[in-house]
Amino acid sequence: MSEQDKLTITKAAVDRLGDCEDARFKQIMTALIHHLHDFVREVELTEKEWFKAIQFLTDTGKACVGQRQEFILLSDTLGVSMLVVMLAQAKAAGEGRVATRKADATARDRTQHRCDALGLGR
Repeated sequence: MSEQDKLTITKAAVDRLGDCEDARFKQIMTALIHHLHDFVREVELTEKEWFKAIQFLTDTGKACVGQRQEFILLSDTLGVSMLVVMLAQAKAAGEGRVATRKADATARDRTQHRCDALGLGR
């Protein structure tokens, strides 16, 4: 695959959103596609690594039952939940800092629990 092909695949993926009527969803998915493709190119992700990532997400989904939503835990583990809260609070307050010490400790505990459950250790 030529370098141009590695780049045009991103445009092709974004173009699939052409009929999307929800402008915000389209904006989010377009950014996600660009960032994800850039990440894959940056780390030169292998097929084996991508399959392992897909298997991780599949296992996470299978662990979701009733009130137990493992994707929220994953979001906490990756720091995304807190970042979303920080952005919302900063927008509401007009400033960029929020108290996160307790949330950070909770996220660390959840991360360790998830890693233990998956047999990943620290």
